[in-house]
Amino acid sequence: MNRHISKERVVIEHAIAGLKRLRILKERIRLKFYDVRDRMVSIGCALHNLRVKSPFRKYAPRTGMWAS
Repeated sequence: MNRHISKERVVIEHAIAGLKRLRILKERIRLKFYDVRDRMVSIGCALHNLRVKSPFRKYAPRTGMWAS
């Protein structure tokens, strides 16, 4: 059970680290408009997914339960 939770946590932490590569999401967002902040995070997630699923990436594709 603990191993399963640990594997899930590692995947989530790597995704958050991938989002933090974008400087605009790393620093505090001081906008008062929630829809703009949500849109910024959504765009950041889309860019992260594009980078992860790109055929030009330098690392091997993941296999297993969380691979999509």
